[in-house]
Amino acid sequence: MVSHALILDNKDVIHLLRAAVEREGGQSVFARRHHVDRVTLNRILNGKRPLYGKSVEILGLRKVYLVE
Repeated sequence: MVSHALILDNKDVIHLLRAAVEREGGQSVFARRHHVDRVTLNRILNGKRPLYGKSVEILGLRKVYLVE
């Protein structure tokens, strides 16, 4: 099985999350639709709180660790 993975850093994921929030009509709409706290979402988008599992899963991503 061939797997093609795209490696994203936290900054890339925040960019994707911000785009998804805008597409869905803003933070309040996004938070309600995905059952996340709007304040937490805002803090993640503003770099005041780290990404967590649910915020990554909403985007269809998963967190993995890479050894260099």
